[in-house]
Amino acid sequence: MLEKLREKFTYTQTIVLSFALLTLIGATILTLPISSATGTMTPVLNAIFTSTSAMSGAGLVLYDTYTHWSLFGRIVILLLIQIGNLGFIIVISMFSLFLRKRIGIYERRVLMQSEGTLRLSGVVKLLKRIFFVTFITELIGAAILAIRYCPEFGVGPGIELSIFHSVSAFCNAGFDLMGIKAPFSSLTSYHDDPLVCVTLIVLIIIGGVGFLVWDDVINHKFNFQKYSLHSKLVFATNFILFVGGALLFMIFEDKNLFEGLPIWEKVLKAFFASVTPRNAGFATLDYTQVSQGSEMLTDLLMFIGAGSGSTGGGIKVTTVAVLFVFTIAAARNNTHPQVFKRSIPTEVLKQSVAILVIYIIAVFTATAVICTIDNFTITDTIFETISAISTSGLSKGITTELSGVSKLVVIALMFGGRVGGLTLMLTLAEKKVNAPIDRPKENVIVG
Repeated sequence: MLEKLREKFTYTQTIVLSFALLTLIGATILTLPISSATGTMTPVLNAIFTSTSAMSGAGLVLYDTYTHWSLFGRIVILLLIQIGNLGFIIVISMFSLFLRKRIGIYERRVLMQSEGTLRLSGVVKLLKRIFFVTFITELIGAAILAIRYCPEFGVGPGIELSIFHSVSAFCNAGFDLMGIKAPFSSLTSYHDDPLVCVTLIVLIIIGGVGFLVWDDVINHKFNFQKYSLHSKLVFATNFILFVGGALLFMIFEDKNLFEGLPIWEKVLKAFFASVTPRNAGFATLDYTQVSQGSEMLTDLLMFIGAGSGSTGGGIKVTTVAVLFVFTIAAARNNTHPQVFKRSIPTEVLKQSVAILVIYIIAVFTATAVICTIDNFTITDTIFETISAISTSGLSKGITTELSGVSKLVVIALMFGGRVGGLTLMLTLAEKKVNAPIDRPKENVIVG
């Protein structure tokens, strides 16, 4: 398949088209009567919405996953989550390795582009590690969750719930099967269960740091000094967001949802609320009841998202780190911004600014369109659009009320958020060589 794409499309176009193709295949299967619990056809637009949400790892749903879809439909959704968040290109390449076929330069470059690695060499080795870490981590996560789910729901349903939630958490997808207890309830019934919450938090973090970070940890173990600058920024920024976010949630909800709770439960809920907006989409809090401070904090965490080359979305933690480093450097009039004794190229700053602007424009435009068509409040709509483009999956309950046009807008946000705003723009842009014209420079007053 990749050989046919080689002559016609660039690496970024191959990635985007692959995701689009598999999304449509998934949607087609989900429309069939065999995919629904009632044995009836699912409307095409709703099937496309669900398939896109699964492939992108967004987790926004029009139907309760457990009650609407049959076992076959849930398996299809789980496969879409797994393939979509690992990367369709990775799956194809892995099949080539199993069949002992050589992966060529073109395939290696597509893999490099898809997973955000900076080197062409070692791509296949990274690929094997991705599959190994993914399988082992999801297996361990499912085994731990089975300790809780199997006694509660029985062996068969318990194993299904354990595997589904482990994969969904690791892939930062946010799909859940808690409709077995109450439709659209997410994990609210496990808000005080350390085994379930801590297991999911760990799975979300491991899936969200990124494949390149795994590679650094495997190669250098716990020797932080030997990590790449990328990995150092991911760890440092994640730590600040996790701990800082949890502390702020405890402050914002102290007189609201956390009032009267024991301290251990406050800490558990706060850390879960700090981690899950960064693309997981699971909820132990009722987001229609949180304080305004918590809602704004959740918007920010969703917008930032996970690490580059990970199973999560958002503008990415390294983008935020780069923008922060350059902002501090500009405030100090430092022309050579440094962090961890390394300089960051100006080209990286340009890409970071471009990503930030693209996402802001997308959220603003989508919010304006949905508010105009469906007349939702602007706060609920912003929450929904940020959740969609960051592939977070959290919602304040308006997803099921979206009109046809609004569903298309959210589908576009989820798809663009998964492949990446900058990647999508490069895909749509014409392939052309810029003429080396040196125009006169002139200062512009900003700020």
